[in-house]
Amino acid sequence: MKKSLLVILGCIVAVAMFSFTFLDNDQQTVINALNTGDANKIVSYFDDVLDIKLPNKDEGKNIGKNQAGMLFKAFYNDNDINNFSLTSQREMGSTMYIAGKLTGKGQGYNITLMLHNRGGKNSIFSVRIN
Repeated sequence: MKKSLLVILGCIVAVAMFSFTFLDNDQQTVINALNTGDANKIVSYFDDVLDIKLPNKDEGKNIGKNQAGMLFKAFYNDNDINNFSLTSQREMGSTMYIAGKLTGKGQGYNITLMLHNRGGKNSIFSVRIN
């Protein structure tokens, strides 16, 4: 009885560790894409609908992935974003938070991304840049 309980507990711990590693890998991939200015990679993590706020633009609520992706890529291209420095990163349950500073054309922008995990897939559901 004790052995089977230990085996079950061990399996649960192993699955949990794998899940956290999976989440960490996605977070790190998004952070690496921010560091290298790879807007396409970031957009690949966009949820089907998301909220997006860009400088000097109205906030868009429940914007489709394609439209939000075009807006995000245009911002990156127009401002020649080429660097990112991470200031904060947290994970609470199935929600992740990444915040930092983007730089391009000698100007800095604060960025906050919110990600969630649905059905084993991480996706960005909120982008705020100011």
